[in-house]
Amino acid sequence: MSFRIVEHAQVKKDCQDLVEQTDFFCSEIWASCYDHRFRRFFILDEKENIVGKFSAFVGGRNGIQTLITPPFSPHIGLCIAQSKNNPVKVQSFQKQISTCIAEYLTNSGFAYYKLDFPSGWTDMQPMIWKNMRTTVRYTYRLDINRSIDEVSSGMDSSRRNKINKARRENLIMLHNGDVLTALQMLRNNLRDKPVKLHEPILKKILELLQNPEYGFWTVVLNGVKPVALNICNLNGPTCYNLLSAVDRSQRLNAAGSLSLYESIVFSKEKRAIEFDFEGSVVPEIEEYFRSFGGELTPYYTVQGGKWPWPMILKWKNRKRSA
Repeated sequence: MSFRIVEHAQVKKDCQDLVEQTDFFCSEIWASCYDHRFRRFFILDEKENIVGKFSAFVGGRNGIQTLITPPFSPHIGLCIAQSKNNPVKVQSFQKQISTCIAEYLTNSGFAYYKLDFPSGWTDMQPMIWKNMRTTVRYTYRLDINRSIDEVSSGMDSSRRNKINKARRENLIMLHNGDVLTALQMLRNNLRDKPVKLHEPILKKILELLQNPEYGFWTVVLNGVKPVALNICNLNGPTCYNLLSAVDRSQRLNAAGSLSLYESIVFSKEKRAIEFDFEGSVVPEIEEYFRSFGGELTPYYTVQGGKWPWPMILKWKNRKRSA
């Protein structure tokens, strides 16, 4: 069986879509927050049926094109048809999907690519066989398909104490927010970090996630001043902690903990069954997320491109982070 990848505009109208549920991060709704650089890719079988989808972001300049996980997306939103029941057939089908993606990336001509796969996708062998750089990264996922008391009891005691302290400080907690205020808080938090803000895209994402069908905000106020913020996305059974910010000029260092905890509680009310903290490689942030009692969960990233650009871009990123 031979699979091939085409972009959204190349899909014929009479193609049968065998993917039962498109991942939110590969959906038209999510794509509407981006410009032309956001690309949706479709995997077709030999009968021209759609058997898989994923998204990516085309960047670069001066004729040097890159392909990466879209900014503010935790992964590429890979989703595939689920019509097979036999375990061997299921694994063989997934192998075909991975092989198709690996071949596409190898022959694409991108100077550099870096794609993050969903945490449930484990078959990276075709990428390894093609000598692509495949690395393991980590996030924390918290089971919230249980009582809030059970969730709270699984947290680090010092984290619970900080949350209780924040409550005693008479902070106000709301599940809505002002886009411009959120943008300013995020600007302030990212000012000294090697992260491109992509403000027009971010503004549209913030507006989209004000819709309770797609996500929610948690804002903590000290009087009328916002001091902590969490922006969350609802993606099937999973709630993703996409963006966070705190007002570092304030001495209320427990406000961030309260905001994140209340996001967890609210996501349970939204019928999510797991909360993804969007883990970080920064040790201090990793320790912070770990204190909420989630389970360390691996996911895979594949990198490569046309020599010598992967090494050059890797060196530039390291220099920018130093």
